[in-house]
Amino acid sequence: MREIGSEFWLDMKTYSRLKERSLELDEADIVKMKGDCRKKLSLPESEDFHMLFSGRTAIDMVVVDIKARLPFDKVYIPSYCPYSMVLPFVDRGIAVEFYPVNYAEGMKLEIGNLVGQNVLITTNYFGYGYGYDKETLEAFRNRGGIIIHDTTHGIMRDDCLDFPYDYLIASLHKWTSVISGALAMKKNGEFKPYPLGKVESGRIESMYESLALKNDYIQGKDIDKGAFNPKIKAFHQILDLHYRNLDVDTISLLMMNEQDKAFCRDQRQVNAKYIHERISGIPDLKPMFPLKQEDVPLNVPVIVDRETRNGLQQFMADHAVFLPTHWGASDIVFCPSGDSNIYDKELSLVCDQRYNLDDIAREMDLIEEFMGIQTQR
Repeated sequence: MREIGSEFWLDMKTYSRLKERSLELDEADIVKMKGDCRKKLSLPESEDFHMLFSGRTAIDMVVVDIKARLPFDKVYIPSYCPYSMVLPFVDRGIAVEFYPVNYAEGMKLEIGNLVGQNVLITTNYFGYGYGYDKETLEAFRNRGGIIIHDTTHGIMRDDCLDFPYDYLIASLHKWTSVISGALAMKKNGEFKPYPLGKVESGRIESMYESLALKNDYIQGKDIDKGAFNPKIKAFHQILDLHYRNLDVDTISLLMMNEQDKAFCRDQRQVNAKYIHERISGIPDLKPMFPLKQEDVPLNVPVIVDRETRNGLQQFMADHAVFLPTHWGASDIVFCPSGDSNIYDKELSLVCDQRYNLDDIAREMDLIEEFMGIQTQR
């Protein structure tokens, strides 16, 4: 019985091959690979494009660029978001105002009272459809406002660019085994120079070696989680704070260029469709969004009361299935959880490309078992 959910992993053979290849790269090779990654993601060559270490780095680059040409003092951010979206603005002394995002028989976003000459963050949630009114967004831009669109959850959608924006950002590591990788794109003009440095190579190697150990654990080898989980956690904690002016690591860049985007997209759609079909028979779980043909889910978010959610998470973890919530306790402390009712209700079901329908069926069987639902399959 293999584990479902939690951090991605990477086998040691692949890591060793990519590490050896990374040592052969010169600066021209890296520039070319960043361009190749842009093409793989079907992003326009007419816009200024940069690959960076993390989503925080991408936001910081955008903030530096905006401040160089506009003395903005406030940013509007959705009240349902991770603290990583908020932190780069706070660190640069920008006031944050949250606009309400709630669930009431569907996602409800309220962005009507926006003042021009400031900045608005918009986002996609979980790879499903968009809940924003485009006319309201264009009116904000016409008054001098700037829109930063975070398409982290929507980057695999064919219509991820069909949205009003001045800047586009996305974190890529949530989709595959890379430990870094984000993009920042500017619709008009070029970014102000933003010098990039590398994360210490030993830290990168330690993280990838930890993911290789996790791969061995997943494959059933006699390895204790204590051999890799603390190192993975420490890596993220350090870079939560030290994120400015960092370049994507070359191993992650190589891996992104080898990523089979079509397989990633197609397997997630197949798995999500199966989950949605099974959810329909579970009265206490409600999908946050209907599934449409163009959706490419990061996870399948469901709405469930908090007490049931907590019990279900523990039950699933006891059976080696780890269901995350978006977002975690640190995000709720940092963000105004009182302005969104979703933090206490959301649970993410796993649907990513690591798993086939047998794995997803086990996930859903366990959920039904916890819910006390008897099915004939």
